[in-house]
Amino acid sequence: MSKKLAESIRIPNTLDQPNDKAKLTELPLLVNGLLSEDLELRAQITEHVEDGSSSNDLFLSPLISILKSASPEQSQAASEALSKLVINSSQIREYLIKSGFVEMARFSLIDNQTSDHVSSNLLRIILDIVFNSDEIDCMSCLIPVLKKLGEEKDFKKKEISTKTKKISAILASQGVTGPNQSTEIQELKRQNEELKQENEEKQRQIDQLKQENEGQKRKDEEKTRKIADLEHQLQEAKPKTIEIPIQITVATGSFTKQEGEFTYTATSQQYLTFPINAIINQGIYRCEFKANKVGNPWFGVLKTGLVIPTGQHAASSPYQKDSMLFHAQGEVYQNGNSALGNQKTKDNDTIAIEVNMTIPRTAHLFINSIQQPVFMSGLPESVQFYFFLDIVGDSVTVLSMKKLATPTIANIPDSKEIKWE
Repeated sequence: MSKKLAESIRIPNTLDQPNDKAKLTELPLLVNGLLSEDLELRAQITEHVEDGSSSNDLFLSPLISILKSASPEQSQAASEALSKLVINSSQIREYLIKSGFVEMARFSLIDNQTSDHVSSNLLRIILDIVFNSDEIDCMSCLIPVLKKLGEEKDFKKKEISTKTKKISAILASQGVTGPNQSTEIQELKRQNEELKQENEEKQRQIDQLKQENEGQKRKDEEKTRKIADLEHQLQEAKPKTIEIPIQITVATGSFTKQEGEFTYTATSQQYLTFPINAIINQGIYRCEFKANKVGNPWFGVLKTGLVIPTGQHAASSPYQKDSMLFHAQGEVYQNGNSALGNQKTKDNDTIAIEVNMTIPRTAHLFINSIQQPVFMSGLPESVQFYFFLDIVGDSVTVLSMKKLATPTIANIPDSKEIKWE
């Protein structure tokens, strides 16, 4: 301790004031005095406490706390002072026994977190009490922990082991060899209470987790509902494919139509052109056919309003300039210009023509859902789909006509563009 602190402790009459208020104010001085490096001051403070001029409770409690300090030096200083008090004062020994010091020491000794210097200093005080007191039955609760510490083989804990053996020997000589029944009952009660508190804490944590899980579950459900709503709104906002009612201008000539279907079959050899009435001047449209029997049929697009009479066809003059065709042999033809490259049509093939009236206004052919490479561009501003029968047995079914929300055309290798002229 510094000279200044030592001098403050020696202030005249401070330690000898008789009233209780003085005892409260002198406590820091007493504690600091016992921790002082001044040996004379330590002796003075220790003597002062032994004489009973300070309250045991006010002084010993902080002194015991200092004994348990993480600082070995402070703990040792408190241990030396308390040891001297225990050896020289039956009043101090009685107070420590009745105030629960033994039980506190037991808890500290079984705690793996307790520093070795604290354990050693606690054992020193217990040894002093046992050696100097006639009432040591209360020490029976220490027997199990003393036995365990006495078996310690670690050289660093040799001092602890030695002290525990000395305490055990003194207790055994006085007939104290194990916890008495009362102590065991109290210990069981204590353990039971601790277990009860632990279980209550675990239950509280479980309840809290359940509440958190329920809250998270509600949040997840709300999030899922919002996602579903947004997906529904997005789906509703998307342009939809629209089915277009099929109406066909029936040619004069020899053919049959199947009841309840748009299936037409040629019964004699003559040129028959069947326009589909829907007029296309904007958007994307797709017309699907089925080539039931392939002799010499074809499919195409013609300028709105063009009428090709029976006996004439779209590749003949003057009709060829206002129409185009996808021939069954894989040829694309318009106004005397032609190009090969598409797949040939076979019996029962599904044929589709997709027209996109966005400039450059195109017509693409699909056979069995496969896009064909040769296509037509530069269509007139308004067009219609049509199909053509020629040879006896040629048979075509119009399956559907739809207005599409988006085109299905892809960029494919070897595509070839034929321009409407």
